[in-house]
Formats: sequence, C-alpha cells, structure tokens
Amino acid sequence: MNEGFETDERRAAIHTELRAWVCELAGKGGVAKIRKWMLQDREIAAVICHSQPFLLGLAGDVRETMVESCVKKWKPEADAKLNKAIDLKKIAARYSGFVRVPGAASFNKSIAANGAAGSKRDAHGDARASQPTVGIPAALLRPLTPIACRKR
Repeated sequence: MNEGFETDERRAAIHTELRAWVCELAGKGGVAKIRKWMLQDREIAAVICHSQPFLLGLAGDVRETMVESCVKKWKPEADAKLNKAIDLKKIAARYSGFVRVPGAASFNKSIAANGAAGSKRDAHGDARASQPTVGIPAALLRPLTPIACRKR
C-alpha cells in the first residue's frame, strides 16, 4: 500500500519535522487540520503512510483512516483494487462452508465407476483410467488421473 507514497531519503530531515508537526497538532486536537493538509500535500501523506501511529501522536485507528483517505486521494487505482479485494473476500466467505464440506452434491457415479474399474499405466508410468469419463475429454482428465485412479 505504501507504493506510490515513496519518500526521498534526501528529505529525511524534512520528514522528521513533518512527523513532529503532525504529532504537535494531534496533541492539540488538530486532526482535521492534519487531514486537510495531507490531502493537499503528497509528502505529508507519504509521511503519515510510512510512520507508525505512536510517532505521529495518533491513535492507530485514526492513522488507518487517514491512510485510507490518502490512498483514495493519491492512488485511486489502488483504492479500486482494495475495494474489489474486500468485495471478493465477502463473496468467498459466503461459500466457505460449501468448499470445506464436499458432500453428495460433488459425487458423480460415472466418475467413481471409472475409477473403481481399475487403471493401467501409460508410456510415462502414469496411472490412467481404463475408460475415459463420459462427457469429459481424456486429455483434461490426465492431471487428475494419478490421484483419482490409483489402485490401493
């Protein structure tokens, strides 16, 4: 997330002063003024994004909110990607029970019958189903065959 908020090592002294300024304002209740300035000056935004909350005199959640605002302002494409990732995580959470518990819905009698029918070795020594599964080309089954058709 810090990508795009690079700091220049030659300006380390200025960044130290900016951290001190943010810390002083935060101690006086000037969080709104800090927000205003970080949205106008990319260097202030970078210092806030690169600094720990205790160095800025800010509570962790306040700093995180500021970092989110910086990303929205200065890196809108990164903000869009983060929002998409959050949405995908929410969608994935709805399907976690289904993925964890493969049950009767994932059982296919014809595939099981082909696996139980035995296997033979091909020229490479891989176990192959004696007959391809109906509806699925044999070439697509090759990566799955060693596990699915291994004799026990």
